[in-house]
Amino acid sequence: MRRLSFFTIVFLAQFGAAQAASDLCAAAAAGVEASLRAFKPGAKAGAPFHGISIRNAVAKKPAAGLDYGSTLDERTLKTFPLTDKDRALFKESVNRIFRTGGKNGLALLDAEAGTAHCHSPILFSLAGPEPKALPLPEPADPYDLCAYGGVALGAIGGAPFYVQSEDNFLDTDRLKIFAATGEKLAKVCAIEAKYAMGYETAETFCAQPELCRTYAGRAAQWAQKFDESRGRVADPMMTPATPEATPADDPTLFPIFGAVASRLVPEPFRFDGEESWFAAPGDPRVDVLRIGAANQGPANMAQWEAFTLATLYKSGQPVASFVVQRRRAAFVSLSVRTGE
Repeated sequence: MRRLSFFTIVFLAQFGAAQAASDLCAAAAAGVEASLRAFKPGAKAGAPFHGISIRNAVAKKPAAGLDYGSTLDERTLKTFPLTDKDRALFKESVNRIFRTGGKNGLALLDAEAGTAHCHSPILFSLAGPEPKALPLPEPADPYDLCAYGGVALGAIGGAPFYVQSEDNFLDTDRLKIFAATGEKLAKVCAIEAKYAMGYETAETFCAQPELCRTYAGRAAQWAQKFDESRGRVADPMMTPATPEATPADDPTLFPIFGAVASRLVPEPFRFDGEESWFAAPGDPRVDVLRIGAANQGPANMAQWEAFTLATLYKSGQPVASFVVQRRRAAFVSLSVRTGE
């Protein structure tokens, strides 16, 4: 029998590992896509809105063994060997435990803390007589595990994997998958969902109520065109206009005509300073449209990037304001990226 060279053996081992990683990613992607296509948002009156996302979809139709965790109690926490420093993480935080792969699989402990909702995950192998801590991959930026970032575990055909997730409930919904091989984790791919976006006028403020009724629907259309065309409004009736000299002390402040506050965000809306102005002919009650993104306030207070602001003016005075909210409307496709 012909003996294989050392380099041939290494090549075959690497080829086998690459094939296994490819199979894992393909199977995970297929399961996640099936869940997304089957997902229907919650529609009960008065119930919280459960928009489409990978996490919400697999909660209704499980896929790829994905586990986003359950409450970690003190009794369970004590069964894991933690350093004093690590144990301190779990004292004033929201604590969760994730499991995958059965009794010889993996367990993940996570402490979520602070106004930025930052995660501090600790991974354990359950294969030995007692749980053994395993090193986790460092995120590209520590803030990647805060706010819209998170963690999870999964398994395909008994092969466990670790997940760093990122979901801003707008354009980004991504899983970075790290395969577990022995006591090491290796990134094998990223799965990313693409969604069609919907626009709706979520709030109106008008000096004359009839203006709100006339323009609420059109404001959503303007915001969608503004976002999709990067600063233009594809309306043949509208042409770029010279910015108005705003009468307010703060020219970025969004006019709300004496209302106490917006019900959507905890502090006043402001334009971001990069808005566009358009002539709005055809209605003697208005002559100029101002439209732009909402200024980014504290990230822990609101999803500021979801809002587009539009104000109509007449003779230099604001007469109507509209807050348009962008959100996911439907799942479109799923992509798998390797080698990142």
